Amino acid sequence: MNLAKITVLLIFLASAGSIFGQSKGTKVFRLSSQPTAMSIEARSSIASKREAEISFDQAAVARIAGLNSIEIELFDGKTFVAERGSTEIRSLEDSTWRGKIDPNGKMLGDVVFTFRKGHVSGLIFSPDAVYEIVPRGDKHFLVELDQLAFPECAGEVKGEAAQRIESPSGGSDSGDRIDVLVVYTAAVRTSLGGDAQAQAVAQQAIDATNTSYINSRMRLRVRLVGAELTALNETGSFSTELGNLRSDAATANLRNDKNADMVAMLTNSTASCGIGYLMGGQGGNPNNAFTVTARTCAVGNLSFAHELGHNMGSQHNPENGSGPTYPYGFGHYVNGSYRTVMSYADPCTNGCTRVAYFSNPNVIFNGVPTGIINARDNARSIDNTADWIAGYRYSGSSITLGSLNTGEIARRVAARTINWSSDNLTGNVRIELSRNGSVNWETIIADTDNDGSQTISITGRPTNQARIRVTSLTNPAVSDSSVINFRIQ
Repeated sequence: MNLAKITVLLIFLASAGSIFGQSKGTKVFRLSSQPTAMSIEARSSIASKREAEISFDQAAVARIAGLNSIEIELFDGKTFVAERGSTEIRSLEDSTWRGKIDPNGKMLGDVVFTFRKGHVSGLIFSPDAVYEIVPRGDKHFLVELDQLAFPECAGEVKGEAAQRIESPSGGSDSGDRIDVLVVYTAAVRTSLGGDAQAQAVAQQAIDATNTSYINSRMRLRVRLVGAELTALNETGSFSTELGNLRSDAATANLRNDKNADMVAMLTNSTASCGIGYLMGGQGGNPNNAFTVTARTCAVGNLSFAHELGHNMGSQHNPENGSGPTYPYGFGHYVNGSYRTVMSYADPCTNGCTRVAYFSNPNVIFNGVPTGIINARDNARSIDNTADWIAGYRYSGSSITLGSLNTGEIARRVAARTINWSSDNLTGNVRIELSRNGSVNWETIIADTDNDGSQTISITGRPTNQARIRVTSLTNPAVSDSSVINFRIQ
């Protein structure tokens, strides 16, 4: 072999090594003990099958936002690589990494890590098992979950009649963002080993919920505006605790102080996985925006997202629920395969793992739709109710989109004027387009005056799942996007 060929070969091998190294991913944690079936008293979750202590590579954690792929070591020698979908950096001590296992294959298992104040809470859907990472004291445990061991929720509670009560702060936010206050009991703090650990779990519950919204191509995201210890005692009755939470003066004051649209309590009780008020009629009622969720179900069983779903007007699968705000607001299941966030497991005679998806007939998982048109579509229902809920408490500034918001048709290349209004915002705005129902966004106008009007021209491929979003550049948390997908032709 001549020198030129050797040089080319070495260059190829060096490049391949780099590529293979990237595809392998960075190992963020390692098993520190052998997976073990724990006693009931020692379990990190009511649904724990086996647990192992894990240790995190702090150098890798420090650069988590820049990691495109993560190698995940699970039990029985199984290792998977998760490819990054998105990251959120809320502060130097508070971030989220979100990705998928086997992004080019069939499984598309979700991986969500929350890093907060030195503690990690996580959720991993591997091809053959679901795992939760639980912070306890100064340790972390990887817990293999038996989803059949989770109790169902205690049922929804019929809320007060719909009543649009003006926010104490005045104004109304967009349904792009709903602010949630989480309170946790002393028993939760004790079981996890401290406030920082409980707050990490609270943020992970939010992150897992948002993952479900992203997967389901929904417009809204929930934001944690506070995670606080409550003086409320656990009673062992979820319905009693729900009533106590709603009537508690200290909680009401904290809610108003944080301008929280919804209030969610984490409890250490395990009689069920949770309970929440059902929204009821259209228009919503801020007095119905309360939930109680078992800490051991909040993340691993997606029960936090499930109970918020009741507050947002959604019901279980039709066999196990009635009276959603919209007639199509039911969960969905595929016997022997999976069920969406709002569905019970009862109808699945061959089992169905709960996955981070709300029912949506336009979204495919494991090769089949995750809903039924006009019958099981929690995503559509929640997108419709989001603006009402976001208006329960006003954050202080807002944008309201006035164009491409009702499912119309937009012609490519043709000039079109986008209209919006804003309140208490300085600085310019950005205009973006999504072609896949709010999953990914492309910038149309990077920087324009916040004067309520902008002429745009949409190019590129046609789609039936387009949405427009207007976002403040000075306060990126403030935006508004299309409630209903429109068509680009």
